[in-house]
Amino acid sequence: MTDPWRVESYHVAVSIGDAAIHLLVNEPAAGKATVERACLIDGGETDGLQPLSLTIRWIERHHSLENLQFDSVVVTHWDSDHYKGVVALINDDLEKQFEDLKKKYDPVPADKVAELKCKYFKYDKSSKCLTTFYAPYWDGFARKDFGGGWTSAVVLESEGDDPKEKKPVKAQDRPDNLTENTDDPKNRLLNFGLMKNSTGKLMYDSSGKPYFANGICKLRYTPIELIGVNFFNNINGFNETSKYQDAKDRAALVGQVDWKEAPVGVVCLASLNGCIGDSDPTFQIGKKKALGDPSFDKPPPPDVVNDKKCSKNNWASICAIVIWQNQNVSHYFAGDAPWFIENRLAKWLNTTVPKMKLR
Repeated sequence: MTDPWRVESYHVAVSIGDAAIHLLVNEPAAGKATVERACLIDGGETDGLQPLSLTIRWIERHHSLENLQFDSVVVTHWDSDHYKGVVALINDDLEKQFEDLKKKYDPVPADKVAELKCKYFKYDKSSKCLTTFYAPYWDGFARKDFGGGWTSAVVLESEGDDPKEKKPVKAQDRPDNLTENTDDPKNRLLNFGLMKNSTGKLMYDSSGKPYFANGICKLRYTPIELIGVNFFNNINGFNETSKYQDAKDRAALVGQVDWKEAPVGVVCLASLNGCIGDSDPTFQIGKKKALGDPSFDKPPPPDVVNDKKCSKNNWASICAIVIWQNQNVSHYFAGDAPWFIENRLAKWLNTTVPKMKLR
């Protein structure tokens, strides 16, 4: 009997960087194919909006969908050629809704904008968020090297000879129009500041405050939340008692994935230099280097094709695989993860743990 489940992967032709849409499709022998789940991973630069939109429209026509909605949106790392297209896609929809509000109000009340929801995201009947936005970290890593390496201090002092000229500097790599509503990991939601034509310039209300659409989706960004999560259903089988560090091979991972809906998932294996099966993950931020990883600030060995040093953003990349309940792996993607992280994942993927039957 043919398995009715499949994963359709659409790698979008953005001008630079990466963008992909992964669909969980169910097509029974005597029935119509239906898209059960959808995941957006990266979006290229801002100009990725057009090819992303065209791809979405094609998928909608191909699968007879009125509106493709994502169960998860993943920014693998905070490089502009990966996240800006995602931001532009969200902004494009919210800005169109803002233009509709302008036809009713002058000026547009901030509370009306705060209530906006994104058409690409899922909500229940009470407007509760069902879609989750994933990133490798939120606050942390300065945009500038302040001497002595990068840092994750929330507030830094700008350089200058005159102490009076030193001013606080925000230390973050994400765009300013993305904020979180709370530090509580169980209730984190994403707030989105509207921009004019996705230019990066915020739009302001009559009081001079930026317009924000509040709580448009769930927000998760710590390694413990990411590693092991299935981006199709946003369920992570690992927790404080069943840790991802203890999953030494594919069998152990498959044993923790929730397979109730389908025998295949898009599962996260690494984020912020923490990898599945690592006995001592080193994903903390706030140090000069990647916490003792000697590979970080040195060129790779001669036998490694990638001859570039690793950037801090690439080092943080989210990595994932399409894995089936029978342990088969049919797809792998890893943002711009450096060679030394991919080496660890390759070793993990090829590991088999010997089992001895006791009589």
